[in-house]
Amino acid sequence: MEREKKDIIQEADDLAWSYKADYEQKCMELSNQKKRAEQMEQEAKTTIERQQTLIREKADSMIQDERTRLEHVYRAKIIGYEGIMLGSLLYGILCTLFTAVRSETFVSDFKAFLNVIWKLVWQCADGVLRGAKWAAQIGDLIPQPTVGFIIHWLIQIAIVVAAVVIASVILMMGYVNLYEDYKENFADQISLAELLISFAVLVFFAEPIREVVPVNLILILILIHVLYLGIRKYLKVWRRDGWYS
Repeated sequence: MEREKKDIIQEADDLAWSYKADYEQKCMELSNQKKRAEQMEQEAKTTIERQQTLIREKADSMIQDERTRLEHVYRAKIIGYEGIMLGSLLYGILCTLFTAVRSETFVSDFKAFLNVIWKLVWQCADGVLRGAKWAAQIGDLIPQPTVGFIIHWLIQIAIVVAAVVIASVILMMGYVNLYEDYKENFADQISLAELLISFAVLVFFAEPIREVVPVNLILILILIHVLYLGIRKYLKVWRRDGWYS
């Protein structure tokens, strides 16, 4: 009995060790399968990420190519549009200039305007010369003729040069300020359109306008543009300060 008991216990132990070894083997196989599954999952994630990266890069490349193509198409259309606009503008300007040359009223007013400007410049120059000659009489008071002659001409030349320099500086400063303000606030297609339309109307209807308004046409053109600039400046200040609200 004792021997049978030992044999049974030995068989049970062997069976237990067998089951334990089989269990450990199963656990090891399961762990290996789990590692392989995790490795496959990681490889799958890496592959998916790589594919997504390739897809994004391909999509970005396609988008960039399409954007570049559309930009070229847009530029081509803009160049064509600007070409048509420039051609139409040049055609309109040429027609207006030819009409202006053939208009006796406009040509006479243009000449009269330039004549007035020239007379004004000449009067200013003559006034400066007269003032220089009057001031140069101080040199005539010097007893020595040679010294007096030199002082006379030095004073006269100095006054003329000073007047020219001062006038040039004032004109240059005014021109620069006017140019910068016009460039910043008014140099656009609206101002160009207004100027060309006003010029065309004055050229094509020069005679009827002169019959109604006996004013130089060039002066009318300048006054219209100045009035337009004043109205636009007022509207800009009005909107900026929020008076409309």
